Amino acid sequence: MGDNETLAVNAPMGDAAQPKPKGRGFDMDKAMALLKVPEVQAGLLMTAVLLPMFWNLILRLPELWFDAESYYQHGPIVPLAAGYIIYKRWDRINATAPRPTWLPLLLLAPLLFLVAVAARTNMMGVASGSLIFVLILISWALFGGRWAWKMLPAPLFLSFALPFWNGLIDKYTLNLQILSTDGSYQFLKLLGMQPFRQGPTVIQLPKFSLNIAAECSGMKMTLAMIACVVFISLVANIKWWGKMLLAVLAIPLSVAMNSLRIGLIGVFGNEMGHEAGMWFHDYGSYGVLALSFYILYKVAQKLGWDA
Repeated sequence: MGDNETLAVNAPMGDAAQPKPKGRGFDMDKAMALLKVPEVQAGLLMTAVLLPMFWNLILRLPELWFDAESYYQHGPIVPLAAGYIIYKRWDRINATAPRPTWLPLLLLAPLLFLVAVAARTNMMGVASGSLIFVLILISWALFGGRWAWKMLPAPLFLSFALPFWNGLIDKYTLNLQILSTDGSYQFLKLLGMQPFRQGPTVIQLPKFSLNIAAECSGMKMTLAMIACVVFISLVANIKWWGKMLLAVLAIPLSVAMNSLRIGLIGVFGNEMGHEAGMWFHDYGSYGVLALSFYILYKVAQKLGWDA
């Protein structure tokens, strides 16, 4: 099987044998026929064999996605969003004839050695990147380079659900802590709450204290916001300058909304008691996150997204 070969999929007799016009969305008949091709079956079997090598990473996902202090709480939505990206791009993907090749599998040997090293040293970022690369190589092997290239945004988007970003999180969390503290201090001051800045990340109110820890830095919201901007850029019919504007807006909006979230924790805690403040910290923050996404969605609509 080489790069110049094309998968021949037998079409049923009768009216269904007539060529289908392109651009009509997902072709289920073609997808099901591909699953019957020996090369595709071999690739799926290979995927099933390779996935256990990432078992340590897979076992970490529930904690990564559902722990209250995790930066990846948006993780469960990401695979669904990746699937939607494929759906929206399917006309372009489906217009390319699959050309299976074994060539990319030659790259698996050094990659799997890297995976083994990452598993032994608990380098989850390396394991995450390797998993994405393995998915890309398998897609390339099953369907060819052009097909894999058009599908590339979907596996890359999966990185937002994996601990791929830990290095950047560690590097910039303190900066976001301070920026969020600055913003929440100004918000509380504007409300006349008499805040007192006791340190770079500590605000004292008359009846409540705010200690903006790393988990409250806004990095969680920032990462989710960046993922949302990338998703919109991939699926929305927005001009390039509009996508650039959304990218520029992502971080300032996340810092501003996190400052609002921290300020409201202080308002609830100072006016209604410590338990009310902690309740808003644990649950009310989801409303602020939803508001952030709504603002981003409305901006995207103004820029031309008709979703």
